Amino acid sequence: MIRSLSNRAVFVLGMAVTLAPTFVLSGCASQGDEAGNSVAAGSSGGSVSITAYRTGGGTSTQGQGGAPIYAEDAAASNGLLPVDSTQATGLMNDPELACSGWTEEPESTGSVLEFIVDVSGSMDKTAPSTKGATKWVATREALKQAIQSLPQGLAVGLTFFPNMPLYASEFPRPVAACVDTKDNVMIAPKDLNQQKRVLAALDAVQMERNGATPTHDAYNVALEELRTTTEKGAKYLVLITDGQPTQSLGCIGKGMTCYPEPTQPVVDAIAAAFNAADPLKTFVVGSPGSEKNDCTNADVRAWLSAAARVGGTATAGCFDSGPQYCHFDLTNEQIDFGRALTSSLETIIQGIINCDYDVPPPPTGETIDTSLVNMLYRDGTGAFNLVLPSKSDVCQIGWHFTDDSKTRIHICEQTCKQLQDDSMAQVTLLFGCTREQVGPTLI
Repeated sequence: MIRSLSNRAVFVLGMAVTLAPTFVLSGCASQGDEAGNSVAAGSSGGSVSITAYRTGGGTSTQGQGGAPIYAEDAAASNGLLPVDSTQATGLMNDPELACSGWTEEPESTGSVLEFIVDVSGSMDKTAPSTKGATKWVATREALKQAIQSLPQGLAVGLTFFPNMPLYASEFPRPVAACVDTKDNVMIAPKDLNQQKRVLAALDAVQMERNGATPTHDAYNVALEELRTTTEKGAKYLVLITDGQPTQSLGCIGKGMTCYPEPTQPVVDAIAAAFNAADPLKTFVVGSPGSEKNDCTNADVRAWLSAAARVGGTATAGCFDSGPQYCHFDLTNEQIDFGRALTSSLETIIQGIINCDYDVPPPPTGETIDTSLVNMLYRDGTGAFNLVLPSKSDVCQIGWHFTDDSKTRIHICEQTCKQLQDDSMAQVTLLFGCTREQVGPTLI
């Protein structure tokens, strides 16, 4: 039957799933109420009706008495409502919900993460907050924990700098003159093999006690890796360093702490990456030592703060002049640096884990009704769950549209992590559609 677009507001699911193991399929759709909320066909006390999510104060799944059930309600666990395989098949084949049987497995917009890690000579020193370990040992162990905590599939790579002895120069040179890339790990989705590669690289890299700090050249190496990767998704850099550059772009400079190079060119490069057509955010972590240059006694945290600010990752209410800086300032002698770095990396990772899905185009001649959308998750064991809509755009469980255009769906953080930790997860979006009437109508 060809339906007119003017009828779209009354389309709801006619399928009911009870909390008991009973499955009911109603033969027709029901009418919306005066407020525009869907009303489940055949809904009765104690039942849960799977209806479509309605965007304007409407309902998703309905419980006893027709009350809406959202991700935050007790009936759902982590924003999920279990359904059996028969119910799931019925959902996907329901002509009112799935565009006459149309479903599409969406593609996550993904995330790509590149770490830029300072392994210059100063990182081989201890600090009061490192509890006897060198700054590098504490950094290495925190990075290992971070890599192991990454969800499967998130693409990750690793750049070390300088990873070679110091060679001073007054003239521009190729990047290989100050950044050795032999131990770098190319970007790839995290799986067991990629995790092993990154952990092995962290164990194998050696401190260069006479190594310079060519921050700008190292940043460009990592930036090029991100720009040329075929991995899809939002791109992020994490710069971990304990001070100022001692060589400028082109491997120019004496490479010594007493002769730091200007930081503004690095800040400008980070800003340019963020303001590009394909924006790239840069997180900055200031290790112990960035609060005081060992030779000049200068506090260099202002440039790290500026780098984070122009890189799109500033913390709320921050100032480049401090005391609340825009970067992750881990220079407090009273903290445990290793634990603080681990916590900072956890914060960064949670902020970039991406569970955004673009809404795919509908079949020819049909129009998606964005008030009739459901999400079905099949886990690694083959069990099915409905991912329920959240009551709020600021959410931990469930999902919601990212903005009024309703062209992208966001799975909330806690539910997202559960799905991403399941390497066999399949997410299917189910859409209600209306069909455009083509040609004259015969009366």
